[in-house]
Amino acid sequence: MTWDEFYEIWGESESARDVIKHLSSLETVGPQDEIADVIADIGNDCKTAGDLLLQIALNKGSAFNGENLVYISDCCEEDTWRRAIDLSAKNFTTADLEELWSTLDDEEIKVIAEKYHLALPQDMLDEMEEESDWEQDLEQEYYTRSANLSYLIGEADYALECLQRAYDNLTYSIVNSSVEHRSERKGLWGHRYWSKYKYEYAEAANAELEAAEEALSNLGVEQQQWNTSQRQRLTFDRRIKTLDVWSRNSLGGVINSEKIRRTWRQLETTIPEVRALRDELQRTYDELTETYERYQERKNRR
Repeated sequence: MTWDEFYEIWGESESARDVIKHLSSLETVGPQDEIADVIADIGNDCKTAGDLLLQIALNKGSAFNGENLVYISDCCEEDTWRRAIDLSAKNFTTADLEELWSTLDDEEIKVIAEKYHLALPQDMLDEMEEESDWEQDLEQEYYTRSANLSYLIGEADYALECLQRAYDNLTYSIVNSSVEHRSERKGLWGHRYWSKYKYEYAEAANAELEAAEEALSNLGVEQQQWNTSQRQRLTFDRRIKTLDVWSRNSLGGVINSEKIRRTWRQLETTIPEVRALRDELQRTYDELTETYERYQERKNRR
């Protein structure tokens, strides 16, 4: 099977399973952007499948830029992803290192830059200078930073609660929809009641989605105002961009069965993304607290 044939199947498929079964017959691969799109799609559903496609692409000589490597980083196994970096690094520019810097450690970026004679990203240089200044001012900044992080974590927790309730309500709506269709086919008069329940659950889900959207919007605004590091801003922005449920799949406007099912499927990937974002914020908070505690220990020993 050629890549064009495979890519067309992917474009027309309704689930990753429809695509995965064709991987073994894939004989060619296409442009890196298209490969990355498919890996991200099927890898969200099955990381093993995303990893297999990446291995096939690498074995056939594909290379990826920094943006696409970051894009697929959560959709394949780490060993394969790092192999992709190694095989692609000879084509990197400083712009690629800038993209990868939100994912790789500083030392790894430095090794690649030295090996291929690339300048370090300006943001990384600025960050190194910022870190030095930040350590000097850590004590007076700690309380402000920790308070802001606590707020962000709280908003993420609230968004997760709303999204989970929306998912549960949509599940009930779909169940009632199935009962409604069976009742209508059998000519039972009660199908109107099931229809009523279907839309009541959908409207409840819509209210939860709107509340979650507001919480995520607050997250974005607060994060932009928060005096955090450039690395954390890049990582946070990347997570926010992957959500993208509101503009494409919200239940706004006329609610129908198609929208209900589409939004329900989208939430299956959106909820883990928001949870990953929340965990990322928690890790940042824990690292901040740990750094401050070490600073206090050094200060007390002096």
